[in-house]
Amino acid sequence: VNSGQLIAVVSNNRDLNSTLYLTMEEVQGLKPGDDVQINCANNDSQNLTREIAKIDSISSVPNSSNSRYALAIDFPQGSTCVLANNFVKANFKITGQIGSNLVYLPLEAVKIGQNRNIVFVIQDNAAKTREVKTGNVFGQYIEITHGLNQGEVVAIGGSRNLQDGDEVFISSDLN
Repeated sequence: VNSGQLIAVVSNNRDLNSTLYLTMEEVQGLKPGDDVQINCANNDSQNLTREIAKIDSISSVPNSSNSRYALAIDFPQGSTCVLANNFVKANFKITGQIGSNLVYLPLEAVKIGQNRNIVFVIQDNAAKTREVKTGNVFGQYIEITHGLNQGEVVAIGGSRNLQDGDEVFISSDLN
């Protein structure tokens, strides 16, 4: 695509949406329904229009061509920012919690049950059962929304065979 080249014609903006591709770090803390601020200006005007759109969905698996997660945004009905036969420059500002302090763990570290989800926190060389609440799954990682604090040591490898109170050894060999 070259600068100034026509790439789309919008004939009806009632069902207008856009897809952004973000890294895993960028989508952390975002969820459907979060606000997105759109700043746009028509080519023949210096006036800036601001609208609030909503995040419609976030893919749970990265795109195979760019390894990023698709974030679908729904524009408000009757958008004055994007009109048929108008060229616009739009900047998106996601107003959710980008890069928030949420915790993500490999799926293998979480025992997912019907009534509760469990991880094993390592304290004093022992595995301690900790109930957690989970959120979105991003590829091989799952969001922990409640029950863990950043910096806590969680068993990952072999955690499926652990029991509460089992003695553990933390390996310094990461190979």
